[in-house]
Amino acid sequence: MRDAALRARRDGLAYLALHNHGGTTEVAFSQVDMASHERGYPAIGRITKQVVGAVVCTPYAAAGDLWLPDGSRVPLGELVVPGSALRRLRPNLAQVMGSSELFDRQSRLFGAAGQACFADMRVAIVGQGGVGSLLTEYLARLGVGSLLLIDGDNVESTNLPRLLGARRRDVGRPKVALGRRNARRANPSVEVKTMKSRVEHSQSLQALSQCDWVFLAADSHAARHWVNAIVETYLIPATEVGVMVPVDDAGDVGRIHTVYRRMTPGQGCFWCNGLIDATELAIEMLPDAERKAARYIEDVPAPSVITLNAVAAGQAATDFMLAVTDLHQEEVADQQLQFVRTGQTAGLLSRQDPDCRWCGDAGLPTDASLATRIASADPRERAAWWSPRHLLQTVRRRRTEDR
Repeated sequence: MRDAALRARRDGLAYLALHNHGGTTEVAFSQVDMASHERGYPAIGRITKQVVGAVVCTPYAAAGDLWLPDGSRVPLGELVVPGSALRRLRPNLAQVMGSSELFDRQSRLFGAAGQACFADMRVAIVGQGGVGSLLTEYLARLGVGSLLLIDGDNVESTNLPRLLGARRRDVGRPKVALGRRNARRANPSVEVKTMKSRVEHSQSLQALSQCDWVFLAADSHAARHWVNAIVETYLIPATEVGVMVPVDDAGDVGRIHTVYRRMTPGQGCFWCNGLIDATELAIEMLPDAERKAARYIEDVPAPSVITLNAVAAGQAATDFMLAVTDLHQEEVADQQLQFVRTGQTAGLLSRQDPDCRWCGDAGLPTDASLATRIASADPRERAAWWSPRHLLQTVRRRRTEDR
């Protein structure tokens, strides 16, 4: 136990001993279990100066006995198992006190207990554009108890056709302000926190680390990287949602498709699936002026249509609903694509590199926690961590050669 606890401390983890009991929806430690905890855990805690303890499980319940560094002892609140079903295990089944008439029709699908699961969740939406504004509305109407909305942009006139509930007088206002208004209109009891900032800012990342699920509706390599870091560091499931509308210089339209990708910790990250370009990440992490100077080709806005955004947002929100209420009938694909011009669909499994520093067996760096590094660094330092300097030099050289 001592050696395992010291190894956990070296890797920035806590030592927990797990075992199973019989039963299904209720579980508790035996007297023998508790006596062994009292003999061993105070000593292990003095050695490691970290949380130590035990967890006992059944398929639908979990209880824990945690010993804190200050010598106090507390029970485990819940054990969260992310996956195609998001299971939140406690010692006993949650007691549902009544039901809300507001959600009567939908709770006929997943019951009062399922509806209570939504009310108990904090969900983040990174990006409040065409897809993000729809997700905000859907989640509020599902009855999610708390929403965190992150976006650093203001509304522009070209956004109005695809931002839900947007009006001409909203031009110039923060997009997150519209999201807050839409969410509260849809569900007056929802708690909404807004952050007008980019996702890589330390305050944004610290807020994301406190969520139960993250929706990524921002199409940038920096957003993918930092949400990826949150998923794998804090073991929080996420869903990326987007629409691809390829149009070439001649105006020919290619294979339009919508996609949502569920990101489960430890089961194939954005890096392993080739969804982050290191050069683009390096550029996007620079301050605004340097980011514009580093580009040798100007960005051209991609086509965006509200009906296509609605297909993607609806698929992702439905997958989330089924995961939270444990209504998936079997293990579902991590990625779902719908080719809207042909009606075809495709399901894909995420790829995983065993040597990946994020989701593979190699594990994360242990020198310092992600949150500590973020909080103590400015944007230049954050860019340097995840974007090797030679990539920036390569971009600038290509730009010079192009000139």
